[in-house]
Parts: sequence; C-alpha cells; structure tokens
Amino acid sequence: MSKLSSIALSSADKQRAVLLAVITTGVSLIPTAYATLISNSVVLIGAFLRCFVEFGAIFISWIIMRQMSRADRSRFQYGLGKLEQAASIVVGFAMLLTCLILTALAIMRLYSPVPLQNPLPGLILAALSVAGNSFLAAYTRFASKKESSAVLEAQIRLFQAKAFACLIVCVSLGLEIVFPDSAWASYSDPAGSLILVIFLASCAMRILSASISDLLDRSIEEALQLKVLKVIVQHDLLYSGFHGLRTRRSGKRFFIEVFLSFAGDPPLSSVLDRIEKMKGGILEVLSDAEVSIVPTHRDG
Repeated sequence: MSKLSSIALSSADKQRAVLLAVITTGVSLIPTAYATLISNSVVLIGAFLRCFVEFGAIFISWIIMRQMSRADRSRFQYGLGKLEQAASIVVGFAMLLTCLILTALAIMRLYSPVPLQNPLPGLILAALSVAGNSFLAAYTRFASKKESSAVLEAQIRLFQAKAFACLIVCVSLGLEIVFPDSAWASYSDPAGSLILVIFLASCAMRILSASISDLLDRSIEEALQLKVLKVIVQHDLLYSGFHGLRTRRSGKRFFIEVFLSFAGDPPLSSVLDRIEKMKGGILEVLSDAEVSIVPTHRDG
C-alpha cells in the first residue's frame, strides 16, 4: 500500500471514530434527559449538561476533521494540523464549563438536600454509559494507533472521563436506592457531583495544557534534542557547518529541522546521500519524527 493510501485510510479511520462518538453521544441525550426529569437528581442534571456540552464539542471536532480532509493541502501544508489542536482545546473548555455547572448545582444541594425520585432509570442508564464510553475509548485508542492525532488523544481522555463520571453517578444513585431512609444518603448525590468535578477538571487541564503547548509549536524535550545533536556530531565528516536545530511536536509526532552547510560545491546527489544517512541516524533514536535537513550556503 502506498504512503498516500495509508494516510487516506488513517484519516478515514479518525473521522469514523469521531462520527461514532457524535452519534452515540447525541442519542444518549434523549434517555439522559428523561432520567433527569423524573429523578430530581443533581448528579443526573450534571450528567445531562455534561453530555450536552460534550456533544457540541465532539460535533465541532468532527466538523474540523471533515474540513481538514477536504482542504487543499497544496495551499495549506502546515496550518491544518493546528485545527486539530483547536478542536482539542474546545473539548477541554467544554469539560471546564461542565465543572462550573456541576459545582454550582452540588453546592446548592449540599445546603438544601432533596430526596430523589425514581432513581432506578438513571442508575441503569449510567451503568450502560460506563460500558458504552469504555468501548468508545478503546475503539478510539485503536484508531489513534494508525496515526497520531491531537483530536483522537483528546477524545480518548474525554471518553475515559465520561466512563468514570458515569461510574460516580452509579455509586451515588446506588447509595440512594440501597439506603433510602438514611439521612446521610441524601448527601451522596451532591458529594458524588463534587468528586466528579475534581476528576473532570483534572482531565480538562491536562488536555488544555498539552493542546495549547502544541498549538504554540512547543519544542521537543531537551533530552530528545540532545539525542538528535549526538547523531549530528557522529556524522560530522558529512558536513562542514552546523547552523541550528529547530523542533516542534504535535501529539506523539516530532518535527525536526537541521540546518547544515557543505564544504566546496558538492554534487546534488552527494548532498542527498549525506542527508539520507543523517536522517536515518536520527530516525533510529526518534522513530516517530519527521526529519528535514536543510542545506544552507553559510560555512564556518
């Protein structure tokens, strides 16, 4: 299979993974809304609002990926990747917005506990959501192995967070069902919401930190740069001058540019052979890197 065909397939896999998330999240809004209306549970209110906000975020991610696949890459060869980072940032902010809503609702219920009504449908739905989000996280992780993607990395974290969030809902509603007459059980609903807030906020901050850094073309770690420089030094007989190293990363992928000059006026074929030897050496230590060695006219 050609490299172009492989890229096309991986892009289709990524779109299918995100589209599946759009459909399943959108469909889940209906039963979640019903369970919320009949239960009077703040944790289910939070679950519905979280599901609604996340549906919007995932839908935006899917639209961005479709635009990227249809865009003319001869006109936009580098900037399209930043749309993936932008989509990841949307997911992160959606999770933070959910945290704010949940916090406000939980604090209100802690001051004025309210007994739940008909919590069983919500418990069943939450249990199904744990299974469904775990499956989506595994499926998305499988798709991301074919090609690194900031969008898919964000989606994996989002589905893991949703599975854990639904597990908290299960525990909270389960306590209310098992101990319906206990005074402390009425606090399990808002307490579960606050635990959920802490977890979601942690996930959101990790997503935002990584995505914003990649959007700003964060350099690769110093230890990895030293590995690249070591390879360049080992091949010092192949060039006459070193004029800089520039790196950036996007998700799991590394982009490396090395600027070198060559003594005299060597034939193009000779320069290309030397470049290929140095690129091979760098790829041995950083297999996920995309390496460019740029000849310059400066010497010394």
